Amino acid sequence: MTSPGRGFTRSRIACVSILAAGSACIPFVAGAQAGRPVFEATARDTSSSTVALGTRLRIRSSVLHETREVIVSTPPSYDQARGRFPVLYVLDGGQNLLTAVSASRALAEAGRMPPVIVVAIVNKQRDRDFTPKLVRTTELPPGVETVGGADAFLQFIGTELIPAVDTKYRTQPMRTIIGHSLGGLLAMHALATAPNLFRGYLTLEPSLWWDARQPVSAILDSLRARPGAVGRLVAVEGTSDEGWKPDWVALGKVAPAHFRTSYIHVENESHENLPYRGIYEGLAALFSDYMPAMRHDLALATLPALDRQYGDMSRDFGYNVNPPLGAILTIANREANQRRFESARRALAKADSLYPGSPDTKSFRDGVETAAAEASRGGLKALESTIRFKPVSKAEAEPFLGEWNAIVRVDPGTPVNGAAVFYLRADTLFLGFTAHGVAIDGGDLIEAPAPVRIEGTSVIWDRENGGGGRAVTSARLTANGRIEGEETLVGGREMPAGFAVPRVTIEMTRR
Repeated sequence: MTSPGRGFTRSRIACVSILAAGSACIPFVAGAQAGRPVFEATARDTSSSTVALGTRLRIRSSVLHETREVIVSTPPSYDQARGRFPVLYVLDGGQNLLTAVSASRALAEAGRMPPVIVVAIVNKQRDRDFTPKLVRTTELPPGVETVGGADAFLQFIGTELIPAVDTKYRTQPMRTIIGHSLGGLLAMHALATAPNLFRGYLTLEPSLWWDARQPVSAILDSLRARPGAVGRLVAVEGTSDEGWKPDWVALGKVAPAHFRTSYIHVENESHENLPYRGIYEGLAALFSDYMPAMRHDLALATLPALDRQYGDMSRDFGYNVNPPLGAILTIANREANQRRFESARRALAKADSLYPGSPDTKSFRDGVETAAAEASRGGLKALESTIRFKPVSKAEAEPFLGEWNAIVRVDPGTPVNGAAVFYLRADTLFLGFTAHGVAIDGGDLIEAPAPVRIEGTSVIWDRENGGGGRAVTSARLTANGRIEGEETLVGGREMPAGFAVPRVTIEMTRR
């Protein structure tokens, strides 16, 4: 391969805007000529406006000896933001551009992945470009005539296309290739033979049957030889056995410690239509840790846990990924509500260092300092668990151990369904509790493990209350084998006049 710099300077690039209109019907013009909009409005409404979906780049490739076209779509925030963006390289770009753009934008808007630049590579000779040379076999599959151009196509991507995109746009080193069928085969050939091109791989039923599954052997050998490899592979598959399914266990055994693999099975979907659902599901899995884990697990609502999560992500992405400001301020708020004011101040200092000048941080700091002054005047210390430790034997814990279905009733309010598990660790009984559907995004929320004190058939535990104080639950094991109890709030701020604290009860039944 030529160097990235040489490959780029020998290429000629032309740019044409790709437009989408704000009408109800936006047909795809598959045979649009260069210089013409790829998406055109049919309505003649003088009040309508036109927005750019992307830009067509035409690159005269010295590697392939032909002109290639790609469509580049930047995220809505690109022009206003000063930062750089990860890049999705989408094969079969003419067919998959809209799906990749809409899926990535929807997930980014929900905070589930970063905003990305989408580079859709338009096909010219698909069979030639996406297939490696035959090694184990000599007979071509039916309907396939010209093969073996995968190495040259990857050279084009690495020495001409990527440098062109990196020069024209503000990019980050987190590059992901998305490929369906033969496109997935090319993506996996890149993993085996050109592993420095991409950090992320999203395959949709890749054609790993090619050459008697020789590509699978090449990938496994490549990963074995690179124990320090960093990357992410998501395989989205339906009913086919010709993708990763037969070799997924083998892949997991050789994958390096920092090479993440995820397998997604999509039911009731044809091979041809898989990209529509698969790109969305695959991107959600590829960036599954982009959202703060503390949104679903309160034990991770600490600065060290947040630093670990985004430190690992930064290693995988190849650039520094900061935790969201909202997550840091949430930690500061929880710490202040438990009167751990120094810890809250450390969180605010972290927010200042990553997001200097934020008015939200200033507002939170004012609230923390007001609460700290009130606590100081009242001689109030940091809140601690109300449960006095008492060692427990396995025999005492036996009636409670195991999994329980739970329902928490709030009067007035809406009941919450959940799952509980009591487990013994050394001489301490712990309760793990998951509330269904109450996280900020509607998912489950895992409470931090709580130590439990046993007094005969009665149990008591407490937890930090996000709004301040401790939520203490006193319960008993009934004759019919249920656990029934009531929760009270202690140690919190005094409630405003006229505000009634809701009555909270809990009932557990054996699973």
